[in-house]
Amino acid sequence: MIDFDAIASAELRAIPYEWALVPQAIEPGQAAALIDTFPVDDFWRLQHDDGEKSYTYSARPLVILGEERPARLSPLPDPWQQLVEDLLAPRYGDALSKVIGRGLDEAPMEVAVWRWDEDAQLGPHLDMREKLVTQVFYLNGGWNPWWGGCLRILNSKDEGDVHSEIPPLLGSSSVLVRSDESWHCVSPVGDAPVPRRSVIVTWFQPGSSSPSWYEDEDGVVQSHARPPGGVRQTSPEASGVAALEAHVAALEARVAELGAVRAALTDVRSRKSVQAALAVANRLSRVRGRLAGRA
Repeated sequence: MIDFDAIASAELRAIPYEWALVPQAIEPGQAAALIDTFPVDDFWRLQHDDGEKSYTYSARPLVILGEERPARLSPLPDPWQQLVEDLLAPRYGDALSKVIGRGLDEAPMEVAVWRWDEDAQLGPHLDMREKLVTQVFYLNGGWNPWWGGCLRILNSKDEGDVHSEIPPLLGSSSVLVRSDESWHCVSPVGDAPVPRRSVIVTWFQPGSSSPSWYEDEDGVVQSHARPPGGVRQTSPEASGVAALEAHVAALEARVAELGAVRAALTDVRSRKSVQAALAVANRLSRVRGRLAGRA
């Protein structure tokens, strides 16, 4: 499912810090299957704002930090089981190691699936120091940038100081190497017809504990976040169909394009009307001048 070679050959960029974009990290047909079978249960609504970092989104753990198996939640559909197997395979860690130029053999990994509904957002921030590198796999059949939900690589902690903007396109992936300069954010999701979906894979410093999830003494998955910051969602959210999402996005983009064309035509017509009126006024002025001369 995961294109290990595509990840291993990705270019690590150095400005404004170390990051990479993998245009096709998951084979398109497989990525579409992940959308069509997107999990609908076992999500937590996570919300936080401490003045330095703010976020609102829903998340479900797939692999809890340090474990070598899926989190003990509702059974995953077959495509998602395959994804987890690929992420736990040594070949995945080796591929990512080639990108960032450092080994990950001793680094524990955590995986979660994130769903961004309307008004979800992630403000400008640096990842916690325990994190080494994060890879985000995007799972939307179609996405228009004006819906928000784009990863922004920032030059500074200023949200408007954008170096690059990455829309969550089907099967693509971003890689962020944690540093004291690795400022980034996700633009707020607006009136999008479907949720923004992604899978977050984070590699931590050896000996780290999960900041997000744990299993209690009964083996029940719990979130470290407490209400109102972390609320277990009991009503399943609808999943999506990849082909339909792509169609909706394309239609809206076409409508926006036609709207821009109409606006341009209206502007041209307005300018022509003004120019015509000025031409008539000039002719009238010349006629008045000739009549005045005869008088």
